[in-house]
Amino acid sequence: MKIETYKIFELDTKIGQVRTCEADLGEKKGIFFVYSESPNVDPCERYFFFHKYPLQMAMFDEDGRRLWHRELGMGVIPGVWLMPFISFDLNGDGYDEIWFLNNKKDNLPLNSASMVLERVDGMTGETIGEYHFGAENTISERLSHAYRFMIFAGYVKGEPVIVTQQGTYGDIYFQCYNKDMTLRWKKVIGEFEGSRASHTTPVMDINKDGIDEVIFGEHIISLDDGHEIISLDHKNYNGHSDVVLPFYDYGSGKSYIYTCREGGEYEGCPRIVTYDYKGNIIWKDVYSDEWGDLVEDGHMHYGFIATVRPNFRRVAYALRHRVKKDKWEDYYYDAVTGEKLEMPFNMRNWRPIDINGDGYHEYIFNGGESRTSRVADSEGHEVFDSKGQLLLIGRWFGLPGEQFMAWYPENGEIKIFYDADAKNSKEFNMRYEDKYRSMMKKMTGSGYNWGTSIDCSDNISKFGE
Repeated sequence: MKIETYKIFELDTKIGQVRTCEADLGEKKGIFFVYSESPNVDPCERYFFFHKYPLQMAMFDEDGRRLWHRELGMGVIPGVWLMPFISFDLNGDGYDEIWFLNNKKDNLPLNSASMVLERVDGMTGETIGEYHFGAENTISERLSHAYRFMIFAGYVKGEPVIVTQQGTYGDIYFQCYNKDMTLRWKKVIGEFEGSRASHTTPVMDINKDGIDEVIFGEHIISLDDGHEIISLDHKNYNGHSDVVLPFYDYGSGKSYIYTCREGGEYEGCPRIVTYDYKGNIIWKDVYSDEWGDLVEDGHMHYGFIATVRPNFRRVAYALRHRVKKDKWEDYYYDAVTGEKLEMPFNMRNWRPIDINGDGYHEYIFNGGESRTSRVADSEGHEVFDSKGQLLLIGRWFGLPGEQFMAWYPENGEIKIFYDADAKNSKEFNMRYEDKYRSMMKKMTGSGYNWGTSIDCSDNISKFGE
């Protein structure tokens, strides 16, 4: 591997946080950034604080030139859950609009009545629409539950639709809109009606009927009319599924959904569950042996699917946080059979990336005290240090292999790194042969869609076969 800097974007300020998504701007691509000198504000009562600096937005073209910039008011809290955004072409003109949650009252940052869904021209930054968002739906809940919002989008028989969503741990609300922003459907999933939300929203046509579905928690919901085509483990689980990850097995040619559960514990509750695409449980593991309010013995905090040697074997990783015992545990499985495995190194705080394009995953560091994004080969040997913090794994500029973005707090630089020696294998190309990744790259500003729901999923065009 020969990892080098390919492109630099200059934000011209110190940054305490940054998020990004890709946008289609006619025949060209745009790179959209949302950033602030303030660090991320989480609505959880243990972590919430009032920010000192506003959020800023900037659109760049692929050459690194800034097309426009905007500073938002102090009423917009700079946090993943308090200000979701996506890019999406709802009117079908070939240019994505930017959709985000704005607050029109600078002095009232928690005022749900002044929060709106704002629509911005992707080329100019001009506001071209403001719509009711529905933030008041969860206002009666505690702070951590009330201020968690998402936006996602998809297609119904070729027609674009966009969805606004409120709630994660309690009641969950959805509103779906047509291309003219008329309401298509709305839906409420009550607190005891199956699982709660996930932190990701994979959108795909899971049953090949020309209609996209969203995997939301352990619910698979049609974007056509909001009905659930499958509710996974509906009778037995109503907790929060932290990770919900569709994947494809090269060996068997079958499709699966891997889930890691955070909340909703009860005695004997499985914390890791893998389903087939019809909703049948294939394997499960890790059972809560303690339970009760705030025990969180079975808190599965993170997980991913990696492709390893030999024969493109799929491996599932899960990280358990036993909160009461202040203990962390790592688990590794054959992703298809559930067989427990040992790996050549501890994968905690690492994420899969196929930077050289050979179809097998290397890994990039994303955590710890240093938080610098370092690249390791498939055996865990470190080969490169970007000295920046990981922002996103993806593909840009038609380069072979996968690339990653790193950000630098002191000078506001965003760098894209690539492997100059990368060559794409047929297995790598298979991962990118459908629209799933290009669609999900537009939604990396909503929830944790910048994470494993995109860079770990494989060959979604074959999902359901």
